[in-house]
Amino acid sequence: MNTKQEQWMDDIMGSLQQMQKAPGNPYLHTRVMAKIRQPFLRQPLQLKWVFAFSAVFVCMFLLNLLSWNGTTDTYNSAAGQPVDIEMVINEYELNNQYTSLP
Repeated sequence: MNTKQEQWMDDIMGSLQQMQKAPGNPYLHTRVMAKIRQPFLRQPLQLKWVFAFSAVFVCMFLLNLLSWNGTTDTYNSAAGQPVDIEMVINEYELNNQYTSLP
């Protein structure tokens, strides 16, 4: 470093020695201790959040129930009979290629 930069840094650091401490609040400690000792008061749940959560829960439950019932439809709507593996084999003519049936 050159001497101008060092002298500038020394001037800045020296100017901090002339500063005075900021006056503190003499009652800060007592206020903090009073807040710590004060019992924690639990605030009740707002009724609008209870209703909102209940509505969301019911909607999600109904959507899951409807999608579950929609995917487990094992009946052929045209013939009114259950769809099973033998019907699929016969429809796609896989009799000679499918060997895992007993």
